[in-house]
Amino acid sequence: MVLKSHKAKGPWSFLTPQNQALIQKVLTERAKKWGVQIAEIVNVGTHLHLKCRFKYREGFQNFLRSVTSLIARGITQSRRGVKVGKFWQGLAFTRVLKTSFEELQLKGYFKANLREAQKGPKAREEFLEKFNAWVYRLRYASTA
Repeated sequence: MVLKSHKAKGPWSFLTPQNQALIQKVLTERAKKWGVQIAEIVNVGTHLHLKCRFKYREGFQNFLRSVTSLIARGITQSRRGVKVGKFWQGLAFTRVLKTSFEELQLKGYFKANLREAQKGPKAREEFLEKFNAWVYRLRYASTA
């Protein structure tokens, strides 16, 4: 799952220490409440990547609804009567993983985004180039 915000810059960046703590707290509490297992979280500053497992669609929907609103309200400090505007960039992007190969690709994608958060976009591109070449050799070496 990917949650993006074009407003998550400067003091509203997901990487500030207080926002990281808020995000971690909200995700942990809501995951417990709605029966969602969070396997991995990657915080890139303007977007969050989550690898989750859930048993029921309704629980996942409630988790997603509550997490997005609590994170947005906590970061922007918005209150009744104080308009901030739309915080999230569209709907959350979700994808169901069906194979172990897809899970391997996701793991590489998460590592690439972590590199971007730590060292910048160039480091991400360099990592992805090497990783994708390795995945290609892995995938097609077994069919030859």
